[in-house]
Amino acid sequence: MLLEARVDPAGMIDFFEVLAKEEGARPAGFKYLSSHPMADDRLARLKNVASGQRGTPVKLLPGTDWSRLIRLC
Repeated sequence: MLLEARVDPAGMIDFFEVLAKEEGARPAGFKYLSSHPMADDRLARLKNVASGQRGTPVKLLPGTDWSRLIRLC
């Protein structure tokens, strides 16, 4: 959906890289008990889909100062 909207998927890739690092210490069998795919699996799929991106992505909300939101989080 991001690619169809011409939104750069780099932010989502960064997000799942952070999640994957957090999940790194979990036992491998945990993924069979989880109700959601593991971050590594999602990250691999997202990178695969993003590699086929055509055209130039458009910045989401250009000119927006995200620093205040980042400080709040």
